[in-house]
Amino acid sequence: MTKKTYTVVFAFIFILEVIFGYYVAVHLPYINGDAISRVANAFYVLYSRDPHLAAVGFIWNPLPSFLAMPVLLFQPWLPTLSSAGLSSVIITSAFAGLTAVVLLQAFYKNLGSATFFGIACTLLFVLNPFQFWYGANGMSEALFGFFLLVSVIHWTQWIRDNSVHSLTMVSLMLSLAFLTRYEAIPFSAAIVFATFWYMLAKKSVFAKIESTLLMLLLPVLFTVTVWLVLNYTIMGDALYFLHSSYSNAGQSEFLADNPVMSVLIGNPEASFKFVCKRIAVFAIPYAVLLLFRLLSRTALRWDFLVFTVLTFSIPLFQWYMLYGGLSFGWLRFFYYPLLITIAWLPYELSSNAQPSMARALKPSMLAALAVSAVLVVPVMNNASLSPEEYSVIHYRDSATYQKTLLNRKISQKLDREIFDSDPNALVIADSFNAFEIILNSRNPRRFVNTTDRDFKAVLDQPLKFHVEYLLVPKPEGLSALNAVHVKYPLLYEGNADWAKLVFDIDDRWKLYRIVGEPHP
Repeated sequence: MTKKTYTVVFAFIFILEVIFGYYVAVHLPYINGDAISRVANAFYVLYSRDPHLAAVGFIWNPLPSFLAMPVLLFQPWLPTLSSAGLSSVIITSAFAGLTAVVLLQAFYKNLGSATFFGIACTLLFVLNPFQFWYGANGMSEALFGFFLLVSVIHWTQWIRDNSVHSLTMVSLMLSLAFLTRYEAIPFSAAIVFATFWYMLAKKSVFAKIESTLLMLLLPVLFTVTVWLVLNYTIMGDALYFLHSSYSNAGQSEFLADNPVMSVLIGNPEASFKFVCKRIAVFAIPYAVLLLFRLLSRTALRWDFLVFTVLTFSIPLFQWYMLYGGLSFGWLRFFYYPLLITIAWLPYELSSNAQPSMARALKPSMLAALAVSAVLVVPVMNNASLSPEEYSVIHYRDSATYQKTLLNRKISQKLDREIFDSDPNALVIADSFNAFEIILNSRNPRRFVNTTDRDFKAVLDQPLKFHVEYLLVPKPEGLSALNAVHVKYPLLYEGNADWAKLVFDIDDRWKLYRIVGEPHP
């Protein structure tokens, strides 16, 4: 295939994703909190009251925010790049296009021609409603999925040619995956296990095994070490991203009060069933490969066993997380069997020693991909199986949509009644909850937010720093973690004699003016 063909494919997918992402984020507007919070982390580095690189934060992996920063340079002329999270939509759309190109290249390289099958498989995957949605919504799954896809493709290439380039690409992709999502850790462990297993199967000498594993692991370990050192140096705790009250573990404490999730905690059978129900629609192509391997009596060959380990490494990790009460169980955590199967498929077809079996596998895989794409729609429209996607489909009834409207209302009220009337006014707001308010304000530099280096000092003694206003959410659910509420727990209910209520928005947020020396 020519470069022009790849360019056309990339442009086609990229434009489709951007158009759909723009429609959802700007026209509806529906903006997923995880997506726009990554934009907010990038925004603070450039446009906050205290712009600095560490403002990107040390809870969530930083790569999605780093990639959004160059796009956000155009934010003064295109405010929706931040307020609607369009910068992240552009990034994920680009990775969706790259995913299509890499898949086409893999089919071409392994099958020897630009077959209809390769093109059809690629389109069935990238246009799968679930995959397409995550290419358009600005969330980190599109990036993470791309890195996993490339790592699997190059790993299968490495077991063919033992090239240093292929192994280096695997290691690089795993490093980038870690900088995107923490699920890279169990997947990296699976890759290392697969590599070790393969080399034992090939009866490689110890020195060869050692050097190969070192080459595979060192870049990943270096990346993890840098992240730990930065957490320790700047936040004072190497595991701050795990221990912080804002971390996944901190937020997951509320799962014990969730009637659906609480029954999974400490219950291996219930949590396993929970996982199986969600991976079923994504495991259909894997099931087809398994069937053909059973028919050809090669299901117990080392390569298929390795493929199985890779396919289910992240779902098994989620099982452990659900059992421990550390996962919210979103559907997006379980789609990786589909991704890894499509990445493995070029190798599977090119290594099949039975031509008749390979010929039969092609239409079967096309059917499996098509069935998965069709069946995922009712799954996405099921509030029990897929609460995030269900809220998009029924966006007007969703808490996310209502929250966006409320946050914009608060931003406009602050701009109009506080910032426009007093050019020196500053408002303390915890960006953990207030990020969308900050992004929608015309005065983002007037917020003393959590990423500011003097935030704790200002929160302790606001009058000393000439700060007169405190913005606090109703302390329910995750909002109970809000730093302003934690510091001043009596404030929201109006029981702080040193603060006067300025306005109350829908009994969800309140702005107080400080009239005396604050105390808890």
